[in-house]
Amino acid sequence: MTLPPRLAMPSVLLLGVLLAGCASPCQRIDAELRQLNADTIRDPAMAGDGRYRSRFQELAAQSVEKGCLSDERR
Repeated sequence: MTLPPRLAMPSVLLLGVLLAGCASPCQRIDAELRQLNADTIRDPAMAGDGRYRSRFQELAAQSVEKGCLSDERR
């Protein structure tokens, strides 16, 4: 069964939200860091206006709080 194009995108987004709920906090942070880097490649102005640094610092702090950088989670 194929969905019409206008229904396919919301379905993909819903699937992403559902799968994100199953991810560990460290996996979520890692995915957000990858997305931040991709967004910065698409919009290089992010690096100069402080958006990249601000979001990176927040995600780095979350990764420390959740213990994502330690060997314990492996």
